[in-house]
Amino acid sequence: MLTRIYSGGLHGIDAYLVTVETDLSTHGLPGWHFVGLPEAIVRESKDRVTTALRSSGVQVRTQKITVNLAPAQCRKRENFFDLPIAIGLAAATASLPAETLSTSLMAGELLLSGHLHPIRGALSLALLARDRGLTLILPAANEREIQVVRGLAYFAAETLHAVITFLLERESPTWTQPPSYFPYANGADLADIRGHPLPRRALEIAAAGNHHLLLIGPPGIGKTMLAQRLPGILPPLTYEEAVEVTQIYSASSEGLPSGLVHQRPFRAPHHSASTASIVGGGHAQVGEVSLAHRGVLFLDELLEFRRDAIESLRQPLESGAVTVTRTEYRARYPAHFLCVMACNPCQCGYYGHPTIACQCSMAHLLRYRSKLSGPLLDRIDLHVLMEPPSSNALTAAHAAESTEIVRQRVLQARDVQSLRYQDPRMTNARLTAAATRNACPLTADARRFLLQCMEKQGLSMRTYDGLLRIARTIADLAHDATIALPHVAEAMHYRQLDRPL
Repeated sequence: MLTRIYSGGLHGIDAYLVTVETDLSTHGLPGWHFVGLPEAIVRESKDRVTTALRSSGVQVRTQKITVNLAPAQCRKRENFFDLPIAIGLAAATASLPAETLSTSLMAGELLLSGHLHPIRGALSLALLARDRGLTLILPAANEREIQVVRGLAYFAAETLHAVITFLLERESPTWTQPPSYFPYANGADLADIRGHPLPRRALEIAAAGNHHLLLIGPPGIGKTMLAQRLPGILPPLTYEEAVEVTQIYSASSEGLPSGLVHQRPFRAPHHSASTASIVGGGHAQVGEVSLAHRGVLFLDELLEFRRDAIESLRQPLESGAVTVTRTEYRARYPAHFLCVMACNPCQCGYYGHPTIACQCSMAHLLRYRSKLSGPLLDRIDLHVLMEPPSSNALTAAHAAESTEIVRQRVLQARDVQSLRYQDPRMTNARLTAAATRNACPLTADARRFLLQCMEKQGLSMRTYDGLLRIARTIADLAHDATIALPHVAEAMHYRQLDRPL
């Protein structure tokens, strides 16, 4: 007897439809036969399914069992084909209604007791089921996760027996209700940071235009504190962005998201992280650049990272996505993040310090700085050299500006960009070269000064466009339609690594 049930597979973070066909036959030797490029985790399902069915009161006769997973050209690496396979076998003995099976999409990992174990990628499967007009049947532990999808019919079950009962009695599915969404920002406050007017200003510009930022300073000066407060001054996630972020975490191995993600991610991988963990790879694993999507990726001790891990950031920094290509698959992951990098000025950490002498020779300094390549440095818009704050700044009675005050200025600058580009997600940092020329009108003095700096320092065209975009953001913060000389001069001040030592 042949049974056909819909399930899904994951390609990157997106789901695609998989047809699970099961056939019981008296012809041939008894045993299980899998076709359709299943991985070991799928082939192992025969033991889980057989025991789970027996625990649920369904006896499967010893016959030749063939399981086909179509389309055959895609490798099946997911652990949630247990449920559709078990229902396909149960349909041969329990006479499950064919019309109910044909309108359902099932996914779930079975325990030997017949209970359903939560799966990753449930949100992607929910989006697929809604778009195909199918009822989603999945473990109850994933219910909160899929409730963020509007207009989805679903049934969340604790056990395999509950799924069989639902199908036999043709119960009505549950429909998701429009979820309540209240975005909130990260809790760290900028008022905690005393002094550092230049880095604070650079942080505001980075948030307003979504520009990547490099902080360079001696140990303990506050680079990490500044980076941790950046998500708090960014605009709150919109509902659509929150669904994107939740979908990424659902498809990753980070653990099940408890409903919709309400705040921007902040990812800070250790400097020993591999290239695959940064950009993604392995068995189509989501990388840190994608886990930081719509949020902040903080790379502390930047020059202690492996060279290949740092250089792998070139594509996602510029394109906002990362394409992982391996022999067996090719997957594209979203990676629109704001990158903050931090490092010491030299190996000992005290080059340029006003009171502590640096122990590094010029050769050591050049070798240390050479870990940061020119092409990667070109993609980082803001370079800030941090100096120790004065004792007066640290002991000042008046508090520094809070996160809320700075966030309001950032929101106003983002509103200006949304009106200019007619796109609420568009920021100055994402402008193409052609769009940069149109969006960045310069006064005569500003143009003359910028060209002189280009000729004197030998800057690249990518750096020229980056300076225009930074100046555009500075002008937006000042509510100026035209980029003037002060805006360009301040933008040049944030390109300090372009100058010789």
